[in-house]
Formats: sequence, C-alpha cells, structure tokens
Amino acid sequence: MIEGREPVAIEGPLYLGRNPVAAADHPEAPVLVVDDASKSISKTHAMLELDADGLWVHDLDSTNGVWVVPAGEDATEVTPGQRMSVPAGADLELGDLVIQVEQG
Repeated sequence: MIEGREPVAIEGPLYLGRNPVAAADHPEAPVLVVDDASKSISKTHAMLELDADGLWVHDLDSTNGVWVVPAGEDATEVTPGQRMSVPAGADLELGDLVIQVEQG
C-alpha cells in the first residue's frame, strides 16, 4: 500500500488503484493498493510499465485521469488506452494523489 513516501521498485507491469486487479494480458503482474479515502482514484486506475525504452504509464480508463508532470513543465494528460513516457524526476498525478518518479 502506498503510504507516505516509501519507494516502490518497478521491474515490469505494476497495477495501481484503490483495489487493483491485474489484467488478463499480465495476470502475474503485481498490484499496489493506494490508500485513497476520498475515492479520487479508480479501483484499477493505472499501470506502470518498465522496458528497455524507460518507464511508461497507462491510464486504464480511470474516472479522474492520469497526468504526467515533468519537472518544470506543464502537465500532460495520458489518453486512456495509450501509454505515455514518464521521464525521471516527473510527477504522476492520479486523482488527488501525486507520485514522484525516480529512475536509477
């Protein structure tokens, strides 16, 4: 569960949400429960994916969207059904939650 600022290592697909479920195309993927009393985050809100080209985020048709905010730049909304690159040092906004991305 995401609480505070504890780092989470990503080694492949990772599903995020209030009560996330891995999709059929990645049934073995881990899930990360996000504590969200305001329910601004969908049950299965987003998927993070790491490959040879870097870190990617997918909006899984969430109610309140996913936004990538590179350091010092404007936010860009992730189009549901498409993936978007997440640069090192960027923030991810999922509902009312902001996640800082570190790569290394």
